[in-house]
Amino acid sequence: MSRMGLKTLFDAGAGNALSAQVAQSEYPSLCVHAHEIVSERLSSLDLPNQVLKICDLMQEPIPICDLTFLYLPTGPLLERILLQLPDNALIAAVESHGDLFDRLDECCELLEELNISAKRHHPSMHIYRYRKVTSDLRQKIRELSTIESLLQLEVKDADPVTGEYVWSADIQGCTLESNGIIETLWPPRRFSLESVVTINWPKWPELILQRRLGYWRKIIISPVSLKETPQGERIHINEN
Repeated sequence: MSRMGLKTLFDAGAGNALSAQVAQSEYPSLCVHAHEIVSERLSSLDLPNQVLKICDLMQEPIPICDLTFLYLPTGPLLERILLQLPDNALIAAVESHGDLFDRLDECCELLEELNISAKRHHPSMHIYRYRKVTSDLRQKIRELSTIESLLQLEVKDADPVTGEYVWSADIQGCTLESNGIIETLWPPRRFSLESVVTINWPKWPELILQRRLGYWRKIIISPVSLKETPQGERIHINEN
């Protein structure tokens, strides 16, 4: 940090704020903004030169610092943080979940790899420079995954008996992996980005809310409107 002339660091999902503890004892010129959602992890710490904040990063804006430290899985939280970073922002990333580096490689320039010895982690920390990307379907899905809404991904599929059909899945909370696989929460499914037809508002918003409560699985929108029970039974949707 001192070699690069950096004065502030944002630690997203700071846990027990180890970064702030190290800065407090060893790097007096560095101010760490450590954000954590679990209050018990920060409540006992006394770090007067650091900024410790208990908050939900899905709801609150991030601080803009000289360096952002990421130790996160891919998904809506990571996408929300990336959306708020300015162009050319510096990122330090540690991988333990298996796909963070792949995601950052899509939108960042790799500047340096630093060896680390922490257990369960990738053997190096990657230093990136963030580049804002041009919006396309991939980026649009990632952006919309961070927002509370009833927006739906319309997905083409095929049944060996009934043939091709289109069903819908919630875009909120979904994860789009670097390999083009989308994982949704409602319903819990994995499918290819290439199978997405469009993004739309739902025709039956009440069914979308019911599906989030576990009443339905797939909601099929064409060629016949059907709702699928958790047991796999398909029922015609009354469109009146």
